[in-house]
Amino acid sequence: MKLLKGRVWTTSGEYKAVVADSGKISWVGMNPPFEEGAFSEIHDYGDNFIFPGFIDSHTHFTATGVDFLALDLKGLTSKGEFLDLIREESSKRCKDEWIWGVGWDESKFRDRSIPSREELTRVSPFNPVMLLRIDHHSCLVNDRAIELLDLPKDLEGIETGWLKAEANELVRAKFWERVPDEMVKEGIKKAVDFALSKGITMVNALEGGEWFSDRALRLLLEMKDNLPIDVIIFPQFVDVEKVINMGFRRIGGCITVDGSFGSRTAALFEPYRDDPSNYGRLYFDEDSLYNFFLRSHEAGLQIAVHAIGDRAIDLVLRSYERVLKEVPTAGHRHRIEHFELPPSNGIDKALELGIVISVQPTFETLWGGENGMYALRLGDRWKRTNPLRTMVKKGLILAGGSDSDVTPMDPLLGMRSAMNLPNEDERLDFDDAVRLFTYNGAYAVFMEKERGDIKEGMRADFAVVSPDLSEVKATYVKGERVFP
Repeated sequence: MKLLKGRVWTTSGEYKAVVADSGKISWVGMNPPFEEGAFSEIHDYGDNFIFPGFIDSHTHFTATGVDFLALDLKGLTSKGEFLDLIREESSKRCKDEWIWGVGWDESKFRDRSIPSREELTRVSPFNPVMLLRIDHHSCLVNDRAIELLDLPKDLEGIETGWLKAEANELVRAKFWERVPDEMVKEGIKKAVDFALSKGITMVNALEGGEWFSDRALRLLLEMKDNLPIDVIIFPQFVDVEKVINMGFRRIGGCITVDGSFGSRTAALFEPYRDDPSNYGRLYFDEDSLYNFFLRSHEAGLQIAVHAIGDRAIDLVLRSYERVLKEVPTAGHRHRIEHFELPPSNGIDKALELGIVISVQPTFETLWGGENGMYALRLGDRWKRTNPLRTMVKKGLILAGGSDSDVTPMDPLLGMRSAMNLPNEDERLDFDDAVRLFTYNGAYAVFMEKERGDIKEGMRADFAVVSPDLSEVKATYVKGERVFP
């Protein structure tokens, strides 16, 4: 038996100690009813919190791992700095060696201007360049990348080199074909190590499909049973029979009903403030989304889809409602990922239908507020984005995630973000913020009876965290310390 002392957080209150035995929690309370000699290990963490192992409910896990091997474009502050970095990288590399980067965000640039295809070609004439925006919903390419990927000359955005929506999907798919298996495996190991360092013991991995690599999904499946964290896979296919034949009980994840605010492809009822003729895009029409939902629901699969803008969320809710009226099923726990700008009736309708909402509070830290990207794209609608407190008070179950590698897998950052939203009326209190990444995350995948809380008989997964929620001190899986 192992004894851990500290501020033990549970859904029923705070305690002083927890005992782990044979991978399970055997006791939790104030004063252990055992002599100290009964324990093989005793760890006194003082004023530090002992939380259930954290759950990240929305990751692109293999892509996150491979992105660890890419050029990091976060933190750039201008187009000039961007071009200088690509020029420097090109000077270091052999001819036709790829310059692959992730994380640029022009809303953070002083001039809010991005490099053109011509400018990228000028600074990197002999090296193909493929640079993913922070939201992964668009990318920049140069002449050599276009040539090597054999992109169609009439592809939307090809003249400027800024590719969005279907064009972005095509480039990503072609690029992933070039990523060797060993790089994917190395990336997965890096992602696991990083997750453990953040107290994460389970992730929802949204894998495969048009945006990502089916081969990477296969490699993750081969590795996942030997990894020190639990990986719950959402296969991102609309082919229901394929998903069933692969043995999955879930379908979707980031099957995109619309795009993102940053790339101006999230579907809106009112136009973008900084692009008044643009209402974003829907990637499904009503009948095709309904048919996909119906086939999946009748097959007993849990469904999850990406919807960010109010017009997309409205379409998803109407499609769910239509299916659930035809085939009523209690406890389905179908999900909507993101749900960033719900329509006026969206929260009540989601509650009525029993939909679980997968949220990413760190988006608000990056893009919220009156001077952030949300305000730039949406105007006063920024005040309606990510209404966490309203959703919780209404009774919705919110599962917290990162959308990694859009934001880092970091539940503590997510919790602090949820408690400090730019819109003060929508801030969560401490316990509700913790629940996002513990109990609610387990509930979102039907595992709340074994994960997400600290109770007798549950898995002995713990995250030991500093009192100010700034640092993970230790991570335990099945009672064994796996970090540091």
